[in-house]
Amino acid sequence: MLLLNPRRTRTNMKLLQLVWIFLLTLCGQSGITAMKVDEDDDAILDCSFGNTNIENKKFHWKKAEGNSEKDVFLYADKNAQPSSGFEGRVFHFPDQLRFGNASIKITKAKTSDSGTYKCYNIPVHTTYPQPELQSTISLTVGASPEPSVTMLDQTQTSALLRCVVRGASPKPEVVWMDSDGTTLRDDESKATKTTGNKFDTVLRITVTKTDNYTCVATQKEINHQINNTIFVRLNAAVPKPYVTIFGETNQGMLLQCEVFDASPKLKVFWKNSAGHDVSAKEQKTRTGGGYNIILQTTVTKTDYYRCVTTEGKKDDELHSEIFVRPYDNPRSSVSRLVPAAVLAVLGLVAAVVV
Repeated sequence: MLLLNPRRTRTNMKLLQLVWIFLLTLCGQSGITAMKVDEDDDAILDCSFGNTNIENKKFHWKKAEGNSEKDVFLYADKNAQPSSGFEGRVFHFPDQLRFGNASIKITKAKTSDSGTYKCYNIPVHTTYPQPELQSTISLTVGASPEPSVTMLDQTQTSALLRCVVRGASPKPEVVWMDSDGTTLRDDESKATKTTGNKFDTVLRITVTKTDNYTCVATQKEINHQINNTIFVRLNAAVPKPYVTIFGETNQGMLLQCEVFDASPKLKVFWKNSAGHDVSAKEQKTRTGGGYNIILQTTVTKTDYYRCVTTEGKKDDELHSEIFVRPYDNPRSSVSRLVPAAVLAVLGLVAAVVV
């Protein structure tokens, strides 16, 4: 028969309890749940006590702040108490307490809400209650605005481009790429921290060939990427316009000017033989790296009409010209015959009467 030393047995039991508590704490700390939401979305932080009814229990949510913790939410004596800075934004689920659900919801999450949150179970019937860690959640609230791209300056051989990403969180990695996906070396890059933990990033680059250039903002922490593209045309001749008599209306002859694969800076307009502008309606559609432009105008006088294209540079103006005379449009031959037939019939009737 094996006899146990009561004092040694109690010591061993205490040691075993300490080891068990250490293992539970270690498991609790390592079991961190990562969560990511967009700014202004709701974030639900999960905490469960199993199937235990916790309507008459206590639980506490805290947020890590450096080496300390900041109070977020306390449930005690059937009262919900959001802490300072979280009033009106943090709520629990009263109807779920009887199912052991101690989760909370942060409404309209801010980027400053990012951090590590912990849910503690606080024993009620003990003199010196020791909080027990129930769950740990690492929350990341991201703001991912679309890059704004503009052309600051352009010559015949180069163009200065700028990309601006404002109010991004976490801090993004911003680069310029060409149409082949090659990352380009920037002329100037500047990232500044604004309110809270948001960042403004400005990136400038000089390019020397006609191409599509894309500014890409990547936030690896939230697995997010967004971009914007601008087309740059360099060392390219101004496209020549194509002109036609498109049809005849009650107001006059409808002329159409077409320009294909035009740059964003291209200007297209109609002029008469005296060099005066003729009002017209423009339709512009994007295609590939440029634009297709259709310019229509209605004229009522016999004249030479010219469609002009230019980018505003010296000696870059091109044009196509068309001569318009009333009833020169083949489509209007039937309309010309109708009045003539009417006059012939009237003349015949008059002759019979006489």
